Amino acid sequence: MPQSKNTAAAQEKFDLPGVMLLAVGLLAMVFGVVKGETWGWTSGGTLGAIGAEVAVLLLFGWYETRVAHPLLPMPVP
Repeated sequence: MPQSKNTAAAQEKFDLPGVMLLAVGLLAMVFGVVKGETWGWTSGGTLGAIGAEVAVLLLFGWYETRVAHPLLPMPVP
């Protein structure tokens, strides 16, 4: 089987900051939901984790609309 090369994809840069923001946001969401069961849903730790998740994912969305090669292309109205 001959090896093929995607030249269009080779010129795009990998969006490492986007990956990091998405990973941190999703990790905070999972952490908040998992710990909410044991800490209580109105505890400071649970609300802080969920608040951090919302803030980081909003930052991710803002960042992805401004980067040249986004991880997740979002239409801008």
